[in-house]
Amino acid sequence: SMNTYGSVLRPELSNLHVFTAGYSMPVFAASDVTAVYHYYRLADSEGALRNDSIDAPLNGTDASLGHGVDLMMNTDMGREFGFEGTGALRVDAKILLGAFRAGAAYGPADDEMAGRGVFELRFRY
Repeated sequence: SMNTYGSVLRPELSNLHVFTAGYSMPVFAASDVTAVYHYYRLADSEGALRNDSIDAPLNGTDASLGHGVDLMMNTDMGREFGFEGTGALRVDAKILLGAFRAGAAYGPADDEMAGRGVFELRFRY
């Protein structure tokens, strides 16, 4: 699932400023698409970033961590494909694609890219 502050970096909020902007819109009968942009900046460039999912070390001098983009599509499969009401089963699908471009705080890894893709199929009854 999409982490509130990004699906690739997945940071803890201590020592971090995050600017987030997003847009969600319905598509088809029972699907929606969401796009979210994140800009990450350390509050203290000499401090640590805890619980991130990027292995590269920080340089301790720059504050700009980088930029992230998440694209997600959610679909209620029963409503979308007409098998809703054929029992108590509900099927939802989610596709998530995320990208992160490292900023100057990662030193030699500046401008390196990391990605994450998830497909989730959920059955509820």
